Formats: sequence, C-alpha cells, structure tokens
Amino acid sequence: MPFDDPTAARATAGRTPLMVDVQVGRQLRLARKNRDVSQEALAAALGITFQQVQKYESGANRLSASKMYAAAVFLKVEVSFFFDGLPDTLNPGDARIVVPGYGKALVDQPHGRELHAAFFALGNADRALLATLAQRMAAGAGQG
Repeated sequence: MPFDDPTAARATAGRTPLMVDVQVGRQLRLARKNRDVSQEALAAALGITFQQVQKYESGANRLSASKMYAAAVFLKVEVSFFFDGLPDTLNPGDARIVVPGYGKALVDQPHGRELHAAFFALGNADRALLATLAQRMAAGAGQG
C-alpha cells in the first residue's frame, strides 16, 4: 500500500501538514520573496485573500494544481520549482516528515536571495559545480 491517503489526513482535526504541502508552501514563499512580491499582490493575482497565501506558505492549506500553475506563471518559475527539495519517491510513513527549511534559511542571509535565484537559473551540471565549489570554500574557510 502506498503512503498515507492525503484525503484521509485532511479529515483529522489539528492534523500535521504533509511534507509535500510544507515544501510547496516554502517554495511559494521563496519565489514570492525572490520577485519582491507581497502576499497581497500574489493573492490578488490568484483571486484569493492574503490570509490564504499565508496558509499556503505555512503548509496549513494545500495549494491546488490550478493555483500552483497560476502562481508559477505570475512568479515566473517552473511548476516543478515548487517541488524542489523533495525526494523523488516516498516510503510508507514519509508523508508527515517535515523537511528542513534550507531555502528560507538561505534567503534570510545577506546575498541569499541573489544566490538562490542564480542557483535555480543554472542547469544541473552547473549546479553540481557550484555546490562543489561552495563545499571546497567552506572546507578551507578556517585555513590560512
């Protein structure tokens, strides 16, 4: 049997948000902030309230496919961007594991937004090179 049925999880009062919903919300926030778009402006573009945007960004509410597509078009990102950072497959029980907020931690740092935007503008091979460079720089940070 595949991982938990997400519709069954919705019926539980005070439920823990699913990992996918949390990650999609984080990525929505990241894309919005990278474009310097307010929650109010995004809400207006999607035809919803800014409170609903807050719920999407926290993972409290699930972003529908149509709203995700509209958000991707408005924020000028690929729809797949919302799933960056998620594993390709889930094992039973993984659905409620909360992933770390690396994206938020990065964009909250000086030059983090620029680095994040540049990273996602690169192809996979260049991303790998950049990651290797960053690891080497970090390893040598305490030397010399």
